[in-house]
Amino acid sequence: MLDLSHQIFVYSACDDKRKSINGLCILTRLSNHSFERGKAFVFFNKNLDKVKILVKENNGFVLLYKRLDAGTFKISFSSKT
Repeated sequence: MLDLSHQIFVYSACDDKRKSINGLCILTRLSNHSFERGKAFVFFNKNLDKVKILVKENNGFVLLYKRLDAGTFKISFSSKT
C-alpha cells in the first residue's frame, strides 16, 4: 500500500515522459531532495495531459502513470509559510 503521509514534491520543469524509474530518480537528486520512504515526486508533461508519480517504499519504488484521453490536469500551487 502506498504511504503518502509525508511530503509531495512537484517537479517544476516539463518532463518528456521517456524517463522511467532510474531517470526520474536522477531528477529528484538534482532537486536536492533525499528520497525517503513516503515521499512522492510528481512529474507533468508540457501539455498537462500526462503525469508520473514516483514513490519510495520500504523495498523499492512505485511508479504511477496517468494519461488523459481528453482535457488537461488542473494544477495550482500554494506555498506554506
